[in-house]
Amino acid sequence: MTRRFARIVSLTVLVVCICAVAAAGAIWATVDRVPEGVIVVVGDRSAEGFADVHAELEEMQAAGDPLVENGKVDPGDLSAIIVFLGWIAVGTLIVRRQPRNWAGWLFVLIGSLLPLLLLVQTLVVYGLKVRPGTVPLVGLLVWIGEFLFYPVALTPLLFLLYPDGHLPGRRWRWAVIGLIGGTVLAIAAFLLRPGPFNNWRGDGILYVNPLGIDGFGAAASILITIGAVTALACAVSSAVGLLLKYRRSEGQERQRMRWLVLVGEIAAVAVVLLFLLTPLGAALGLGGEELDALPIFGILWGIAAFTLIFGIPAAYLIAIFRHGLWDLDLVIRKTVVFGLLAGFISLLYVLVAVLPLAVVGTGRSDGSTLLPFAATILLVLFFQPVRERTRRFADRVVYGERATPYEMLSEFSSRLGEAYATDDVLPRTAQILANATGARGAVVWLRVGAELRPAAAWPEGELPAPRPMRGEDLPVPADDEH
Repeated sequence: MTRRFARIVSLTVLVVCICAVAAAGAIWATVDRVPEGVIVVVGDRSAEGFADVHAELEEMQAAGDPLVENGKVDPGDLSAIIVFLGWIAVGTLIVRRQPRNWAGWLFVLIGSLLPLLLLVQTLVVYGLKVRPGTVPLVGLLVWIGEFLFYPVALTPLLFLLYPDGHLPGRRWRWAVIGLIGGTVLAIAAFLLRPGPFNNWRGDGILYVNPLGIDGFGAAASILITIGAVTALACAVSSAVGLLLKYRRSEGQERQRMRWLVLVGEIAAVAVVLLFLLTPLGAALGLGGEELDALPIFGILWGIAAFTLIFGIPAAYLIAIFRHGLWDLDLVIRKTVVFGLLAGFISLLYVLVAVLPLAVVGTGRSDGSTLLPFAATILLVLFFQPVRERTRRFADRVVYGERATPYEMLSEFSSRLGEAYATDDVLPRTAQILANATGARGAVVWLRVGAELRPAAAWPEGELPAPRPMRGEDLPVPADDEH
């Protein structure tokens, strides 16, 4: 895989996810309000487990529960979406330089889950509860929304792949196989388990699994447990693999790895405490809901989630920035471009798809559903020109009056090619280097025997005195010559 192809794929995923979030927000802002307290049933009512779930929803309905959980964009969702888009950005930075770095692609995959899930949830709620029959392939979207978020279980692989995207050794392939295999086994069991899907019950949608096999419920639960335990064991082994790799590392590699080791230790302690408290609470006669209501559970879950969500990408970024894996100026430049493009896309959707309906009404007209598509067409037309302008602006932000490294090298080779006289080469070199770095001046030194002699300077003026050399060490310039 080439760098160009990796860059195109990762940026395409990022743009698609931003558009998905904007489209979900536009749809939610322009549709009628979701009817509250309504139960929608799709499928065979005699399926195994249907009666119990339906009775539970009816109790919630009688208690005044609005049965509206998904398909909307609120401030809490936006903060989570920004975090997941940040994961895509981190992955993009990695694969742009190392297309075969699996850690980068894993960041891109995991980061894309929540934005895409938000759009799927919005379309399903819209197509089943707001305006039934208006969304094509809504059944397929229900399936996608049920299983789309499962790949997040692959997050522990980032511990094994840190920091270069390679496993600590060949034997650790079994940890990868076990984690992926356990996740696939659990998904397969869910696919064949009879009864309504889980993820739509909070919205009052009972969508009966059409592939569910009657009488397979107990076996499916066993297979799900086996898959979950296998994946969990391999996830723990990933943390162990990180520790072993850390113990064998030396020098700069050890300095890079200690950040992710710290993240893994904090998260592991929180998760272990959670698992220890669960049987302890059961021994004390506390049920699942009572355990979840304990403050200590919320605190531990918060510590584990916060540490993993922010700590893992932060550890990778520290390895990039602090330990010089890549050019910091380049990373900042790409970040500026990403932020400006994200702002442009969001502003475009607000102006074209949201603001007109907010001014004229709630969006009951037939034309309201065309506005998100109009915004997408405008985005396709104007994306490249806006991208070029944001890149130039980012260059000014990062490099100021200096040239970018690419521009400096291009001008340097061009100027040297234009120089016909040998005496003109060094003055041109000094001028180009001064302009590129933003320095007030530059001096070109040549080594002649055991001393350094100034050969050219910019701006032109009196040259400094020659400097003697001691062995291979360069002489330190005076304070006024830095």
